[in-house]
Amino acid sequence: MNNRYFCAIAFFIVASLHVYALERSELSPDAQKLVPDGKFVVIELENNRSLSGIVTFESDEKIVLRIQRKGGIASSRTIMRSDIKNMTAGDISSMLAERLLEIEIGVKGKGTREEYKKAIELYAEFVDKCQNA
Repeated sequence: MNNRYFCAIAFFIVASLHVYALERSELSPDAQKLVPDGKFVVIELENNRSLSGIVTFESDEKIVLRIQRKGGIASSRTIMRSDIKNMTAGDISSMLAERLLEIEIGVKGKGTREEYKKAIELYAEFVDKCQNA
């Protein structure tokens, strides 16, 4: 496949993608319990690095983000507004997916009918609301 053809296909695929950021407020109360409270943002810095996290403090001069690391470790990062190139609402669908995978029903998979029903409803909501993510 020649390079022009490949680039044309890649451009078509990227141009046809629908960019949508799922926000916490769009989730049901049960699903909202699975993701942290607060505004989730993605920040592009002037040095072209990107950070994402929950805003815990915001002023005219700075923003403090709570950044979740793998393994449940969280850290805070203070970012001066003068260092920010761009800030957009973040998509919480991956965060919701991680929390759904952590759901344990009963002891050794022997949960109640209500536990299974709630888990199925949460998974169905994820599939419905995150299909474009």
